[in-house]
Amino acid sequence: TISTVVFASGDYVNNAEDESAIDLVITMSDTSANGRVATATLNSAAYVCTISSTACTASITSAGLKDLTDGTSYSFSVAISDAAGNAATAHTAESFIYDITVAAASESTAVTTPTKDTTPDAIISVAEVGTIAVGGTAGCALSSTATMASGTNTITLGTFSTNQAYVCTVTFTDDAGNAASALDLTSFTLDT
Repeated sequence: TISTVVFASGDYVNNAEDESAIDLVITMSDTSANGRVATATLNSAAYVCTISSTACTASITSAGLKDLTDGTSYSFSVAISDAAGNAATAHTAESFIYDITVAAASESTAVTTPTKDTTPDAIISVAEVGTIAVGGTAGCALSSTATMASGTNTITLGTFSTNQAYVCTVTFTDDAGNAASALDLTSFTLDT
């Protein structure tokens, strides 16, 4: 019997990961299937490997991954042939989401300028769950959480200490690991 089926990319396949093959490791509960063929089916394509002792690795090709539909959840169907070549009941517990696109964050509300606030807020919108990183002019940083919910999010920038103009950038990365283009927030001036 199949003990585990583990897809090396985890819960998602992103735009960078589908550029090369990804391993699917099939582990048996004992050595009784040694020498038998394991067939992993994904999107009607079959990927095979021969069990050596208690495991084998099927390579899911880049071409096979790129045939998938963005934003769709997929499950592997893995079956092991018996000594006569008959396939056993398929193992279907290993699944992932094929997610290769991400929309950039957009600015809903800019920092008031000029501002005396050394940790000003801006409001951004994102189309899905993920995280942000803040960069830009020296001093631009994130004082609030980097975790974003889908929709509008208030972010706190700072702590700013120099009276000058700032242009901060926000780069959004979705849970699949796809990074969007950086968003330049509206420039603001600190005047304490």
